[in-house]
Amino acid sequence: MPADRVTAVDSSAPDQIREELERILTSDDFDASERNHAFLRYVVEETLAGRAHLIKGYSIAQSVFKRSPDFDPQLDPVVRIEASRLRRSLERYYLKVGRDDPVRIDLPKGGYVPTFELADSTVPGPADTAPPGVSAGVDGEYAGLSMPSVAIVPFRSLDADPKFEYFALGITEELFTALTRFRSLRVIAANAGLKPFPSAEADRSGHAQSIGFVLQGSVRSLGNHARITIQLLDVEDGMSVWATSLERKFNPQAPAEAETEIAGAIAAAVGAPNGAIARFATRQLKRMAPGLTAFECILRSNHYRRNPTRERQEEIRNYLEDAAKITPDDAEIWAQLAYVYLDAYRCGFSEVADRTSLLDRAAAVAERAMALDEHNAFAHLARSAVHFYHHELDLAAREGQRALALNPCDPEINTQVGWHLAFTGKWTEGMDLFRHGLALDPEPQKWCSLILAVDAFRQSDRAEALSHIKTAMTLQLPIAYVVGTAILADFGALDEARAGARSGRDVFPALFEDPGKQFRLHNLDPVVAERLMRGLERCGLAVSP
Repeated sequence: MPADRVTAVDSSAPDQIREELERILTSDDFDASERNHAFLRYVVEETLAGRAHLIKGYSIAQSVFKRSPDFDPQLDPVVRIEASRLRRSLERYYLKVGRDDPVRIDLPKGGYVPTFELADSTVPGPADTAPPGVSAGVDGEYAGLSMPSVAIVPFRSLDADPKFEYFALGITEELFTALTRFRSLRVIAANAGLKPFPSAEADRSGHAQSIGFVLQGSVRSLGNHARITIQLLDVEDGMSVWATSLERKFNPQAPAEAETEIAGAIAAAVGAPNGAIARFATRQLKRMAPGLTAFECILRSNHYRRNPTRERQEEIRNYLEDAAKITPDDAEIWAQLAYVYLDAYRCGFSEVADRTSLLDRAAAVAERAMALDEHNAFAHLARSAVHFYHHELDLAAREGQRALALNPCDPEINTQVGWHLAFTGKWTEGMDLFRHGLALDPEPQKWCSLILAVDAFRQSDRAEALSHIKTAMTLQLPIAYVVGTAILADFGALDEARAGARSGRDVFPALFEDPGKQFRLHNLDPVVAERLMRGLERCGLAVSP
């Protein structure tokens, strides 16, 4: 909405603002609690009455939340928490039904005084040119979730031994390097003026509140071990988003290796596609209308890849294609789009007759990502995947190693490069890397159960293979149905194998006309593939020569 921010309310604006206030409060799409209805009415009316300078956490606590006169905002965070919820309710309202309202009421971070924006109908603005379904902000961008920022506060030593101070500093420096490898984060080295627990009124400049998250930690000795405690805070309300502790052997003569390993583990837990920040943002996203900021699209795409389906593939493809039109210079968007096109090819999600065209499209989009940012690890990973399905295995391995070099802390890079190596016969090297990726991921992707099942089957570990393959077969992917049916049959579970084959045919009718095609498509080790084919024969399925 093109707008002029109201700094001094003129004689006509109060009526328009009050009309907007009533429009919001009576809307079914304004999903705020009753006391946040009262919160919004209070701060708007106080501002219009010329008493904005009196709007403080203390006055809100007494007038809206009926706290006693001895209320202490440092001990009772109710106002900060409810202000955060109110901001999100307003954001969702304007994303949905309020996008064309003549007035916009906001509650900026850093305080409780609302601001008002009046639409200027005489000036054509971004809303007139925004794509269908996209709410445009004052700068022509979708007013949704933006790329999060995280400030790293130097880790503290809780030990009297000065060598632990250097150890804490080393972890901080390595952590800064490791987190910056994740291109969907802005990483800030916190200066001495940053407060780990900023109050909502502490910084009128808004600098602290704009950071998004604060990452802080401490180190202490435990004999020949060190314990590292880490906490991720939401700067808006000071609440803990995520916390954990690690214990590692500590050699004061050679601390660098431990510093790097600890920093990598923390970076993966916080900044990876399924890390603490992404999970927090995804929860926010579920309460919002579908959007087209680059970050939102990346979040949705990452979530889709954890359990890909035909329906979700089409939905995510549409999001990413629209986002690529709006932000054509974002390499991450193009790399994500390459994977979505690749899924149409390798997962049978498209009915096009010329399936090779799908792979060619994925290749072209991956190259676009590389041209935009040759240092983007995910772009290299996408290019590696395209080479893999073109059966250019040396090129796939080379690009995979480049992706690993650019971001060794990313669980998905480790698991993909690992399973590619394993399936092409380098089982020990590949599965070591694959399992390292699983260890970095707080909630490993569901498709990983397929790789674990094949590896267990290869080693004739019946219990492990059956456990993992039953999980994998819930994915409704062609390779999972074929491998699952074969493993179940090979281990004698023929009734379950036949049931799995029927389920596979229900989704992909021609799947078992040439089941070996799936093994060739995914470059599966011929020795393992041959044994799987024997399992299919035991199940009575026709097997092509």
